Amino acid sequence: MEYQCRNWYYFCWLSGDQITEQTIHHLDLVNRVMGGFPVKALGVGGRQVRTDPKYGNIYDHMAIDYEYPNGAHLMLMNRQIKGCDNRASQVIVGTLGESNAGGENKGTISGKNNWEFEDKNDDLYVHEHTKLIDSIRKGEPLNDVLDYAAYSTLSAIMGRESAYTGKVVTWEEILNSDLDLFPKRLEFGPVRKRPVAMPGQPRPI
Repeated sequence: MEYQCRNWYYFCWLSGDQITEQTIHHLDLVNRVMGGFPVKALGVGGRQVRTDPKYGNIYDHMAIDYEYPNGAHLMLMNRQIKGCDNRASQVIVGTLGESNAGGENKGTISGKNNWEFEDKNDDLYVHEHTKLIDSIRKGEPLNDVLDYAAYSTLSAIMGRESAYTGKVVTWEEILNSDLDLFPKRLEFGPVRKRPVAMPGQPRPI
């Protein structure tokens, strides 16, 4: 138990795997743009480099195809493998143009009505904390994100479970799932480590 807690990132019951711990921020942004949440997900993934048991039971790469109620698709990819070219960004392609919220040319819209974010020195991480601190000081709690946070987390879990199982997972299925990854007892001492999920095989219990 102590090893798992100290190395929480590598254990799904603690981190939720990379899609829930890291890539969820990109998924949350797209959910906001779409004004809702995916109806289903079809994912792939695995462990290609982090195969040693010390790396727990999470994957080192995933790719999820999310489908939204209006038929639009989101291709979400993540990889945590050294020596590879990487990019953290969200690109939204529409009928009138393309919006880039991260990576190269971030803060731009290109197409029929070109637009560019003017304050390039505005650090978004500082900005969000400034808003949070201001709201605390003014006694005006910011609760506009709680629903999205919960449902974006569920969206990420839906994609992860599709990658883990190799099956399409729907919103209704994940919303009504009884999946519980927590150990039976939260106490120091020996604790079972769930095996790495293998697509096409029953989900490890």
